Amino acid sequence: KKVFGLEGKNPEDFFYLTCDRNEAKLIIEGKPDSMRYELTCKALDMIGVDSKKRKELFSTLAGILQLGQIDISADPKSDENSMVSDPKKLDAPCNLLGLEDRKMLANALCYRTVNVRGEKIETPNRPEVALVMRDSFTKALYSYLFDWLVLSINESTSAAYVVQKDANSKNFGTIALLDIFGFESFEVNRFEQLCINYANEKLQQKFTQDIFKTVQVEYEEEGIPWNLIDFSDNAEVLWLLESATGVLAVLNEECMLPKSSDERFISKLSRIHEDSQFYCKTKVMGLTFGIKHYAGIVYYTAEGFLDKNRDSIGDDSLNILNDSKIDLVREVFAISPPPHEPAGKLTRSKSSAVLNSLCSKFRTSLSELMEVKPFFLF
Repeated sequence: KKVFGLEGKNPEDFFYLTCDRNEAKLIIEGKPDSMRYELTCKALDMIGVDSKKRKELFSTLAGILQLGQIDISADPKSDENSMVSDPKKLDAPCNLLGLEDRKMLANALCYRTVNVRGEKIETPNRPEVALVMRDSFTKALYSYLFDWLVLSINESTSAAYVVQKDANSKNFGTIALLDIFGFESFEVNRFEQLCINYANEKLQQKFTQDIFKTVQVEYEEEGIPWNLIDFSDNAEVLWLLESATGVLAVLNEECMLPKSSDERFISKLSRIHEDSQFYCKTKVMGLTFGIKHYAGIVYYTAEGFLDKNRDSIGDDSLNILNDSKIDLVREVFAISPPPHEPAGKLTRSKSSAVLNSLCSKFRTSLSELMEVKPFFLF
């Protein structure tokens, strides 16, 4: 604990361990933290993570905990600007993550750089937005660290590893099972429900194309008699969601603008799609809009859409981590660079807000899934 700056600290001292308002447990399933630490070290050793890499891993995790201790407040000069309440709280995460410039970390949280028509604009974040940036920074680092750990496990246990070690082994393939989402429609539906229901629309289209359209074409080509099957085609709903002027594109565009807001997002969306039979406006203009999905109409509350979609880190934050003095921190971002972007220093002409936005990453993942040849189990 002393090595990672955790001496004298308890789980309840850290925001990220108690932000769900539940007490952090020292004993889980009958095993205390000390025992789990030993089991974790043994497991990491089994998959080839040596002591040096293990120390870097624990240092990074401790740094993630310390990032949650950074408080943000309004700048006394302007309520619209933000500042780190206690600059001393930048020391622990910077030391643990190998970051040399504390001021750069503070600026990455309190400001954002957007690229509008080829011009870079630095805009101060409001305090609530700066807190979202802090959490996005943390979640991105943790996510990439998790990807690195999964890759390490796969490399040590995969058939490819066995084949490399034993030339006489047979080649092995993979079998992936997709547990299809269920449509969600609650009393209050938020950004998460939109993503889940968007995935269902894509899967429904995939199922329709593979089962009905493709089979009908094959029957016609082979002259096999068949009865016309009337099925629902959700192409227009998907156009509403993912076209160049669709919900996702408008959301991304609004996230890039300096004075963006959930209200402006809804206003723009309603103006563009007011004639669409699949877009539903509410009687009282507010932060609610509806989409007529193939499973039925779902009304979404857009409050927090922009902040959740910005669940990513911009160029400034990425470059800070790429300059880390800790090898593992740089390595995880080399393994898992942002979509369509090379690892290393980022010199993008297009704003990273679009490329790294949550809905963009989700859409990319769905597109890759649609390329897989499926076999349906009924």
